[in-house]
Amino acid sequence: MPAEANPSNPAAMMVDVAIVGGGIAGLWTAWQLEQHGYTVALFEAQALGSGQTLAAQGIIHGGVKYSLAGQLSESTTELADMPERWRSFFAKHPSLEQSAVAAEACYLFAATGLASVSAVMATKGLNAQAKRAEQDRPAALAALRGQVYALDEMVVDTAAVVGWFAEHLQAPLFQLALDAHNCQRHESGFQIQLSDIQVHARELVCCAGAGNRSLVTSLDNHTWQTQLRPLKQVMVPAPHQQALFAHCMTGAPATEPRITVTTHKDRSGNLLWYLGGKLATSGVERSDEDQLAFAVEELNACFGWYDWHDVPMQVYAWDRAESGAQGHKPATPFAERDNHLTLCFPTKLAFAPRVADEVMALLPPPANTPATSITSNHPRAGVGQPLWF
Repeated sequence: MPAEANPSNPAAMMVDVAIVGGGIAGLWTAWQLEQHGYTVALFEAQALGSGQTLAAQGIIHGGVKYSLAGQLSESTTELADMPERWRSFFAKHPSLEQSAVAAEACYLFAATGLASVSAVMATKGLNAQAKRAEQDRPAALAALRGQVYALDEMVVDTAAVVGWFAEHLQAPLFQLALDAHNCQRHESGFQIQLSDIQVHARELVCCAGAGNRSLVTSLDNHTWQTQLRPLKQVMVPAPHQQALFAHCMTGAPATEPRITVTTHKDRSGNLLWYLGGKLATSGVERSDEDQLAFAVEELNACFGWYDWHDVPMQVYAWDRAESGAQGHKPATPFAERDNHLTLCFPTKLAFAPRVADEVMALLPPPANTPATSITSNHPRAGVGQPLWF
């Protein structure tokens, strides 16, 4: 849908909503709004997906791993329908399904300690989300003497998802870091100054992750609690170039996987493992050198049938931006509107469609004013490169 020209300023573009942040939350929200008749402009400081989206492992969690201690956690309840929500969306868009599905399932395994999983699945009504995988376990787990479960958790190539939205959105995707100098409140909403035109937006939706705080503070007196929770993940060449998408629970408390592995291709087409889980959350307490040494210990404990001696590894540290008090791990997405400004955090990649729903529910209906086309030569944001490129 073309943007509306501002009659009082023919060099101004009028939109219903300006979205700040071109990660998965901002892109999915832009798509959702467009499908319901809103005019949208999106602003990204760097490249689309930069930050949390392209740093994510791409697992569309269904919440099973959060209930292995025997309690049906809030995270499990909230995440339960997210895999199906993503699959349904992908099924409606075959080009996205073909390019962005990295794996149809993620696995849960342990040499010991998973004896209670079947009972937990049965008593908590999660049987459909986790099934024993013995004959069809991944090749990377063929040597494991232990239990393997296939989880109903699709894994996506986040760069491909970002690229699909960038190609299919009608909204202009401007490369611009919004701040107090180029984004100000206006009598009818917000005024954003580009290099050649102004954009007037009735509503501003902040989906910029860690970038939300400074912009929201400069525009609004409302106090929202936000936090950063750091991770220190590790990248390592895939042994024997075998792909794996799995949570290792060997000798780990049932509340968090010891290591979560996803597999990705580098620029040369070689496979690498990207390691998260407890390894990454506890890694922030270690130097990079100590984190690499610890990663070798953990890989030997979880994948002892491979030789990890002198394998090249790399640390990648990044922050998850979330709502809530410092140290509290939110179980749900966050979206709240005050004075035409909406702040949102998906909390997890899997919640992107849900946070888009929640944002749209907070906004007034689109203006539905007859629109005329107005263009800008301001630079557009391109799709960011994956970490392994």
